[in-house]
Amino acid sequence: PSYGPVYKACASFDLVNFAAKTMWGDISDGGEHTQGGSHGKTFIRDGSTLEGIPDNKYDFALGSHYLEHLLNPLKALHTMRRVLKPSGAVILVLPRKEFCFDDKRNQGSVEDMVYRFVNDVDETDMRFAHLDQVTLQSNLARDLPAKNYEYFLGRSLMNVDMRGIHQFVYDLDSLTKILELMGFTVVFKGAENLNQYIAATKN
Repeated sequence: PSYGPVYKACASFDLVNFAAKTMWGDISDGGEHTQGGSHGKTFIRDGSTLEGIPDNKYDFALGSHYLEHLLNPLKALHTMRRVLKPSGAVILVLPRKEFCFDDKRNQGSVEDMVYRFVNDVDETDMRFAHLDQVTLQSNLARDLPAKNYEYFLGRSLMNVDMRGIHQFVYDLDSLTKILELMGFTVVFKGAENLNQYIAATKN
């Protein structure tokens, strides 16, 4: 989706990615960007920790097609809440399973997410990656970059470097539950084609 209106409404906004080079593009740590009529800094940080980014820094945090790739999504929400100012907002955009290659998979277990948060599961801990479920239940006919099962399995085994796996499948109900659990109040929910949208404010 286009975030032009969101970007243009900002005096500035920073970009964060987990690595300098990813499947989705390249950024530099401590660099500058000019996107969407605005500008800001670029950081290479793990989204579950945002190490080095101060508490209460931002008015809002936007995660687009991001949360579903995380082994420990509640830790990421906890971190987003940490860097938001009081009453700051989080905006999440995630794929709807019926419109993507997750259409044969079950919804993610909130209990599993809580277990990972309580036990501080790291994003590099492949013991918690849903490799069997992902590789056997993903509808590769709807994921052309995956090519075939063997290629997709190989890419999934490299998840620490690539972060291509959809670790959990979400709907708006499960997103509402985990946002409320992590100290947010949901103020908007919606869906259009591939994307589902949810916005919440920090309690």
